[in-house]
Amino acid sequence: MKRQAGFTLIELMIVIMIVAILAAIAIPSYRQYIVRNAENETKIRLQNLGIQAQRWRAKSLSYKNFEANPDATDANKKHIIVADKYTITLMNENGNKKLTDSEATGMGWVALATPTDSNFHGSKYLIFSDGTRCQVPYTSTLAITDNCTGKDSW
Repeated sequence: MKRQAGFTLIELMIVIMIVAILAAIAIPSYRQYIVRNAENETKIRLQNLGIQAQRWRAKSLSYKNFEANPDATDANKKHIIVADKYTITLMNENGNKKLTDSEATGMGWVALATPTDSNFHGSKYLIFSDGTRCQVPYTSTLAITDNCTGKDSW
C-alpha cells in the first residue's frame, strides 16, 4: 500500500495556532514601538523648537514673528506635523495668538503637541518658553491654559 504525502489536519491546526500566538504577541509590541517612536520624535522636535526660539530671541530680543516652520502648508503657519502622528501648535505665551500676529507680545511662547489621529494612543505634550513641560495620557485633556499644574513632567 502506498502512503500519501502531505500534512494531516491536526498538524496544520497546530501550525496555525503557533502562528496566531506569535501574531498575538508581535502586533501589540509593534504598536507600542510605533507609539514610543512617535512620542520620542515629538519630544525631540519640541526641544529643538525651544532652541530655535531662544536663538530667535537672542537676535530679535523678542519671540515676536518667530516661525518654527516657515515652509508650513497651512494658512496661518502655526502647525508642525511630526511623523504624521502629532501636530504641534505654536502660540504666544497666553495661547491665544500665533507669534506672527501683530497683537502678540512676543514675551513668551507655548507649544502643544497632540496626536493627529484619535486612534493613535500617544500622550499629549506641552512646553513653555520658560522650560516648563508636561504630558498627559491620550485620554486626558491638556490645554495651553493648564500651565502644567498637576501634570507629569517629561
